[in-house]
Amino acid sequence: QSIDISDPNNLRVLDTFDTVSSDLRFIDVSGKYAYITDQDDGLFIIDISDPTNLVQVGTLDNGNAYEVVVKGRYAYVSDLTGSSIDIIDVSDPTTPVQVGTFALDPGESPEDLMVAGNYLFVAALAFDLAILDITSSTNPVRVGTSGGILDGSAWGIFVDGNYVYITSDDGGDGELNIIDITGAKISNANVGTLKVGNLDSTGVTQFQQSVYVRGGLNVGNSGLLLNGDFSMMTATNSVSATNTLRFTNTTLFETSAVVTDTH
Repeated sequence: QSIDISDPNNLRVLDTFDTVSSDLRFIDVSGKYAYITDQDDGLFIIDISDPTNLVQVGTLDNGNAYEVVVKGRYAYVSDLTGSSIDIIDVSDPTTPVQVGTFALDPGESPEDLMVAGNYLFVAALAFDLAILDITSSTNPVRVGTSGGILDGSAWGIFVDGNYVYITSDDGGDGELNIIDITGAKISNANVGTLKVGNLDSTGVTQFQQSVYVRGGLNVGNSGLLLNGDFSMMTATNSVSATNTLRFTNTTLFETSAVVTDTH
C-alpha cells in the first residue's frame, strides 16, 4: 500500500497493490521503484512514481525470496532455503535478470541484509554476521565473519558508522548486540565522505579531485612532486622544502614568491 503521511493524525491509503500470493516479505525503495520479495513468487518491481496508481513493471521468479536491498543497478535478495544471496540486475526494471549467486555456508540462513558503502552486511540465522565486499557487484567476496559471538540466532541488522547492531534470539530471551567493526581490515573502500582525526597512509594515496588544506602542509624528506598545476590563492609567509620542491607544470603564485636557491 501507498499511504499519505503528510498529516500524521490522518493517514490515508492512496493505493493498494495486490499479488496472487500471500507470502510478501520485505521491501526496499530505490528511485521511483519499490522492490518487494515474495517467498513463493520471487521479486516484484513496482513503479511508485504516482502513489495513487501503483503499477507492476517487472518480476523475477527466483525462488524463495526473502530480504531485499538495492544498490545502484543491482538488487541483493536473500534465499533462506538455499542459504544464498541472489544478485539481480535491475537496470531495466521491466526485465530483471539474475546475474549471480553468493552461496553462504550450510546453515547460514540470510535473514536480513544491509548495504553500507561497498559492503553487504548479512545477519545469518545460527551464525551471526557475515560481511561481503561487493565492489565487484556480481562477484562478492567474503571479507569478515563474526560467527559464534552471539548467544543465539541473528535476525535483524543495521549499520551505522563503526558499529553493527544485530538483534538475536537464543530461543528464550531476545537481545540487541552491538559489534564494533572499527578495527576491521578492508582491502578496498569507496567512501563518499570521510572525516578522520589523522590519516596515515603506508602506501600511495591518490586524490582524483581537488585537495584543500586549511592548516599547514608538512612534507617529509622525500620531497613534494607535483605533476599538475599548483596555485596559491591567498597570502603565505613561505614555501619551504627540506629536500626537493619540484614543479613539472605551471606554478601560479598570486602573491609574491622569493627563491633563495635556484637549484
